[in-house]
Amino acid sequence: VGVYVKSSEPLNVVANMVNSNRGAGMSVIQSAQLTRLVGNCVLSNGWTGVAVDRECRVELRGNGVYGNNCHGICFRGDGLIVENDVVGNNAIGIRVMDNADVK
Repeated sequence: VGVYVKSSEPLNVVANMVNSNRGAGMSVIQSAQLTRLVGNCVLSNGWTGVAVDRECRVELRGNGVYGNNCHGICFRGDGLIVENDVVGNNAIGIRVMDNADVK
């Protein structure tokens, strides 16, 4: 995993290049407070580009998610997915399984 978030505090992850990891590019688990992933480039990772687990509050805004080996974004949490560029991933572009708003 390139970026692994397990936090009880609000967190901003902004403007990172996350490239060619064996697992997910970014993974958010057990994050009760708002985690914001903004303006990141997540590409060519061995699994899902951005994975958000259940019971997490996450805002994904303005990220580029390209060419990952599974889904571009797999979102099981509660939050907002806005203005992301999701292209060329090997499975579903944006997979939402719980309470996210996609705009």
